[in-house]
Amino acid sequence: MERIAVASQGPGGIKAIVDFRFARCPYYTIVDIEDGRILKAEEVANPNVTAGHGAGIAAAQMLQGMGVSAVVAGSVGPNAYAALRNMNIKVYTGVLGITVEEAIKKLIKGEIRPVEAPTRPGYGMGAGMGRGMGRGRGMGRGRWRQTY
Repeated sequence: MERIAVASQGPGGIKAIVDFRFARCPYYTIVDIEDGRILKAEEVANPNVTAGHGAGIAAAQMLQGMGVSAVVAGSVGPNAYAALRNMNIKVYTGVLGITVEEAIKKLIKGEIRPVEAPTRPGYGMGAGMGRGMGRGRGMGRGRWRQTY
């Protein structure tokens, strides 16, 4: 048996729509699969939906504790991706505008493949414009002098 967590937009079980976000989706639909068939599905509210930071890591930890071996979402950020990969949880993204059931069927048929990198930029620490934050705007505010 394999246990898959699908980021979903709302209650509805396998009829819910897959959410674009992994870490801050409103629900996860946890689907148990065996021999290419859906055995069971349950909804779990995401307690990290409004987290100020660390939502991806907390979501990964929660799903690992539930025995999940793969996640499906529209996209996954770098912190969540790193946490999931460190926990040996496969990451499938690019799934949009379809139901959880349709996403699971595509996964079973091999129509979606695991990704090898995050699929959206991160937020929070380290996601800014770099150390200078672009405040110099190229206006010569530094102490550099050109010499000939």
